[in-house]
Amino acid sequence: MTAQMSYPQSGSGSDNDEDKQSVASDSSTIATKDDFKVNLLKAIKDIKIVGKFAFDEKIEIPEDFNISVQGVGDIKLPLKKAQAMKIITQARQAPFGRGSDTIVDTSVRKTWELDPEQFTIGGDEWSDYLQELCELVAQKMGINTPIHAGLYKMLLYEKGAMFKAHTDTEKIPNMFGTLAISLPSKHRGGEVVLEHCGEDIVYESYKSQASCAAWYSDVHHEVLPVKSGYRWVLTYNLAIGQSSPRTFDTFSETELQPLRECVGGWLAQEQKDRKTPYACHVLDHEYTQANISQKSLKGADMTRFMALQQALEGCPVTMFLALLEREEVGMIDFAEPEMQAFYPLSLALARTLDIYPDPFKGYHPPLYSVDESVCQLKTLRDLQGDAVTDDLVITENYVLDPSAFKGVKSEKAYEFSGNSGTTATHWYRGSTIVIVPHGSVAGLLSQLDSHRDSSPEMQIKYIVHLCSQPDMQDHLINTMVSLVENVMPKLEIYPDLMKDKSVLPKVVRIALQYERYHFVEDILAKFYKIIPSDLFT
Repeated sequence: MTAQMSYPQSGSGSDNDEDKQSVASDSSTIATKDDFKVNLLKAIKDIKIVGKFAFDEKIEIPEDFNISVQGVGDIKLPLKKAQAMKIITQARQAPFGRGSDTIVDTSVRKTWELDPEQFTIGGDEWSDYLQELCELVAQKMGINTPIHAGLYKMLLYEKGAMFKAHTDTEKIPNMFGTLAISLPSKHRGGEVVLEHCGEDIVYESYKSQASCAAWYSDVHHEVLPVKSGYRWVLTYNLAIGQSSPRTFDTFSETELQPLRECVGGWLAQEQKDRKTPYACHVLDHEYTQANISQKSLKGADMTRFMALQQALEGCPVTMFLALLEREEVGMIDFAEPEMQAFYPLSLALARTLDIYPDPFKGYHPPLYSVDESVCQLKTLRDLQGDAVTDDLVITENYVLDPSAFKGVKSEKAYEFSGNSGTTATHWYRGSTIVIVPHGSVAGLLSQLDSHRDSSPEMQIKYIVHLCSQPDMQDHLINTMVSLVENVMPKLEIYPDLMKDKSVLPKVVRIALQYERYHFVEDILAKFYKIIPSDLFT
């Protein structure tokens, strides 16, 4: 079954009865209080992490390694100034991405680059050596599956070359990181400063004749200016093989017991008494709508996820992955000294001066007051990456770590008024594991965005699909019925929100199969003035 963990088959009774019965043996050892979130967060954080978000290593280039550049010829190692200057004649200034645009701006990135078609790498040993480096990457970064490296660019940094702080885009399927191989070339400076979750690693390629470094794609990093010489680098895209199954170490009972006890005490409570009906653990790494899946989890996120999955096996819970967004709307604090030069400033003037939508030239003022704060699961996926739904409004208090967005760079937009203050909207984004007891899944999927005509069609279709599988578990029928009942009032007012007219008939057929007759009568009374002849076929 695509979205579920390994669950025991539930018997008769409510989902909450199932939740309680499955954890009765554990709950006697736990005093579950209001500190459930604190205890669960601690248990998750205490899982031992194997592997780093980045590393660097001194290496020895194979003796028969050779490289040739079109228009230049064979390059002798180490690289000398004369040939470096010839390489530059064949290169172009490297661009970078800003939103959907690709830009060349040497005040942000000043680097020469060549495409793989412009040079060739030779030597009988290089292919095997590159595979050895991939194995080193996997070992250092805690990845227990084969990975491969695809050549991306040759980069040449002369004096003054740099690249301001950025993250790498994921350019190929299953890409998770970047490998940089620094070839023999005397230089000073050009350090790569890598930062993730408050930890810094500095890669100093000038200290070795040859070296390599690797990091996850979402790791913020900056290439400091080269002080002298030429920093010469081959970059590779790192990816997990399309068909390579990921294998993982098992965890000891000692490691898993705190997770089991904490969740066990939570599930032992009556559903109506749980102050936290579902829990969101914010992940360390960043993910996109295209790659948010179990297979794509990185580093510490994967380790903690696997610990949760092993600890909760057999428990009546479902785990999802989601993109999380917090939106804050409020007034800008014009008391800030940096703001005095901009006040008063109308929207029209801002546009005239060509400083919209970033009127403060990189200075993003704090909010004087937060008038509205909304937390949403923008994209909810099952563990295989299949879409469940989008735009669910959740209660921020259900996020385990209250400081999860602290230090997260926000996106901002401004709305100006000539006679009143300036309104700003700040968006903070991350990714999360969502842990939901079976009895609360329908409640979560019913949290539609009230600010738009959001439709429940997507999540109903998802649950209907699961209910149609031969190995369907009983709790899913309860979820389907509860979900449809929760959204019925909105569908009665806005029936056109269900664009796929085959969904409700499928709901009816499944409900009849499982003898939910009162539920079927309710649907027929509310949505069918005339019962179609093919409804029951």
